[in-house]
Amino acid sequence: MIKYIFNQVEIISDMWIRIISLLIAVSFVFSTLIVHSSTGNLNERIIKVAIYPKGTGSDESLKLSLNYAWRIHNKSYRFEVHELSYEEVRSKGFYSILKDYDVFIAGANYRSYLKDGKNPNFRKAIKRFLSDGKGFYGVCAGAFLASQGYENPDNWFEKEVNKGVLRIANIYLNDDFDGELQYLLKESEWVSPRFGQIPIEVRINREVNNPIFLPFEKDVFNISYGGGAGMYIADSNDSRLGKITPLLIYNEELMETKPIHFWKKALIGWIKDRVIKTDIKGQFAGIATTYNNSGRIVLLSSHPEIPVMVNGTIKEFFGRNTLGIPRIVYAWYNGTTLNMSKNWWIHRRVVAWLAKVPDEDLPPCNELMVFITKPQGKMIYRLYVNDKEIKTGKLLERILARIGKTVIIGDITVVAYVEGGKKVEFYLDGNLEHTATSAPFEWKIKKNLKGEHRIEAKAYDKYGNSVWDNVTLLFV
Repeated sequence: MIKYIFNQVEIISDMWIRIISLLIAVSFVFSTLIVHSSTGNLNERIIKVAIYPKGTGSDESLKLSLNYAWRIHNKSYRFEVHELSYEEVRSKGFYSILKDYDVFIAGANYRSYLKDGKNPNFRKAIKRFLSDGKGFYGVCAGAFLASQGYENPDNWFEKEVNKGVLRIANIYLNDDFDGELQYLLKESEWVSPRFGQIPIEVRINREVNNPIFLPFEKDVFNISYGGGAGMYIADSNDSRLGKITPLLIYNEELMETKPIHFWKKALIGWIKDRVIKTDIKGQFAGIATTYNNSGRIVLLSSHPEIPVMVNGTIKEFFGRNTLGIPRIVYAWYNGTTLNMSKNWWIHRRVVAWLAKVPDEDLPPCNELMVFITKPQGKMIYRLYVNDKEIKTGKLLERILARIGKTVIIGDITVVAYVEGGKKVEFYLDGNLEHTATSAPFEWKIKKNLKGEHRIEAKAYDKYGNSVWDNVTLLFV
């Protein structure tokens, strides 16, 4: 039946798509989703983290970076992460949901400050959450959300931003629409191993005693940029706003080191008009502060979760047309991509510090990650038949989207990509099924599975710290 469906793609209507999806859903026997839980130390502290709804793939990587547990000084800690829904963050009872968490994270989703920050219930819930002594972590757009906005807004975008900022941190944004923000707006949508996100050099402020960056050996390092704001101290007289502690300082001026351009039409073709101006060197890339003498706040305007590509070059070219208007974009091109988890320790130490883990117990500054590369089943759903991925046309993509799961027919090999790990455990519905102690880290499932099942890969480093990734699949 399924083979017939895929061979008849061109003649199946939207009505048949609905019928097929319904038949698949009804005919499959769904198993109960069982969450794997460690049988580890009873003294383990679980840090509960709520994340604002995803807006980009970087938010998915941020969430993955916190699938992490560590052991130190005979203690055990583990992050437990829940991605909130728009229904939750926009509900009248948002605080009643939020109060059960230790840390709230706002990532790269611009809706946080352009929409939800204007909601009085959302604003009150965050401020009450911080007054309870909890933590707020803003990354890129999340730093916008927490700020005082623009000191002198002079265009529609900056004025809209200022309507939605929470004003819980006493900093202004330096992210001009025709300046730094163009490094986001003109960024290419191409995805290729030869293309990466532009890096920017930052310097650790060694003049403060905040423990987050204290043990990191380098004073200067690269972090993926993404058009974030330079931050500087504002002039709010709100007594609830704590002192600003600069953690990271931008150490280069992109218009000088990695310039991109506005272009204009010439008699023949297009020519470079002018360099896009930036002025964030010397301004804050990361800060820590407090709210109401209780809650802790950390804001980073760049992206530790995005892999760093070094030694690349700027490439500018025509991208997709917008409303028929030619659009010249840029990419950071042909460099060397460092490990994906190169800077993930930043997220882990920040969230642990916000949750008031003792300074000496914060996670180490090392690389450790695991990611299930096959079968894929997050955000984009696939079909695998006898261990091979079937090429998806538009109809199949729509059917899989309606099912909301990657579909497996026959055997499947689970493949895990690992950084810093010495062994990988593979779980099926919470039960340990296979352990791989050397690369390639794989497990071939030969069981006759039916219905919905949860696959998890869990990797360990030599110290017993662990990371995990999971995917829920539909077996036929």
